[in-house]
Amino acid sequence: MRVKSLLVIAFAAATLLAQTPAANPWIATWKLDIVASHYHDDLPKQESLRVSDVNRETIAFHRSGTSAAGRNYDVSYRSTGDGKESALMDGETKIGTASYEIFDDSTINGKGEMLNGTIWTAKTTISDDKKTLTSTFHVKTAHGEEYDVTKVYKK
Repeated sequence: MRVKSLLVIAFAAATLLAQTPAANPWIATWKLDIVASHYHDDLPKQESLRVSDVNRETIAFHRSGTSAAGRNYDVSYRSTGDGKESALMDGETKIGTASYEIFDDSTINGKGEMLNGTIWTAKTTISDDKKTLTSTFHVKTAHGEEYDVTKVYKK
């Protein structure tokens, strides 16, 4: 009887696991790889990106770190994954707007405008092994200066 009970429990557990969707590889806490990243100006001292939701209905992340000048930042974003615009927040302060759209399972495209008039486009990809995020930005300041930024994050 005891063996039969264990078999029933094992079968039930296997059935539940088989029905559980695969873990979303985007959802993780990612650390900026300063050596692999390329900035227009000084690199931050440190940065982490916590992605809490990526699907067709929602994209949500929280980016925090310390700038090269020693300023702490705490940027958050939550919106739909269909390209609709939402606020970018630094703590309780709105710093701009952004929209993100899931292109495919390994690519998210974004664009935004900061309150200072800077506009940007971005493409973020996840590596085949799901251990690296790479975000490439094209930035145009309100003064017309243009440059590119590449941020590489590791799990």
